Amino acid sequence: MVPIRERRHTGQIHRHFDLRAETYGATSTWTHQERLARIIELLTIERDTPSFVDVGAGIGTMRRPLLNRFPGARYVGVDLSLRMLQNADQGTSAYAQADAHALPLLSHSFDCVLARQVMHYLERPVDAILEFRRVLRPDGSVLIIQGTPLPGDDASWWKSVMQVAQPVRQHRWTADGLRSVLRKGGFQTDIETTETVRLKLHDWLSYQGLDPRSVRLARSLHEKAPGSVKAGRKFKELGDGDIEFDAFFTMLLARPCR
Repeated sequence: MVPIRERRHTGQIHRHFDLRAETYGATSTWTHQERLARIIELLTIERDTPSFVDVGAGIGTMRRPLLNRFPGARYVGVDLSLRMLQNADQGTSAYAQADAHALPLLSHSFDCVLARQVMHYLERPVDAILEFRRVLRPDGSVLIIQGTPLPGDDASWWKSVMQVAQPVRQHRWTADGLRSVLRKGGFQTDIETTETVRLKLHDWLSYQGLDPRSVRLARSLHEKAPGSVKAGRKFKELGDGDIEFDAFFTMLLARPCR
């Protein structure tokens, strides 16, 4: 493992995920293997043994579906949380505790950088995107997967929810914002698509690890959501205060500008 120099914000993030490491695999929306396989279908790499760096790898949930799609590939997982990495799906892969803004990797050495639900934690997102570009081969690609709101009332409502549910977030990204930061980092977007995930409020709040006051506030925000939000996210009352609703994830595959 590569040690990191802890700053205030990065310290908050890795402590946040250290606390969730033991249960992350059982509760995360993004450990669903079929969903991960659909993400990886976006990748087209001609090299026989491609190399991947998974930024914000957590417990390495992307590793197995990547190796299923690309047998013999080299996988390196990077995360701030040491406990997440200690719970990772290791195999013969390598993991490093490191900051996305300063990857401990050689320049021009990877075919693809994956950043799944990472962008909202970055202090300096353009600098991180430039770092992704540094470690990529000239014909490489970056795959960004990020939760984003719908336009209109949904964006302001989702921002309020995230301020309660995930206060360590630095950014509330929209699809337009993601495209813009990729352009600033020297990338052009080749593919953009959206994955819709059906969530249950009780399960989602349990996954966040919130204190009772924050749970009550988050529930209230869902119960009092504007009608347009409830329609756009297809809210469904399940009884006992539980609600089923849609969440949206923007996926962008981008390549360095020539």
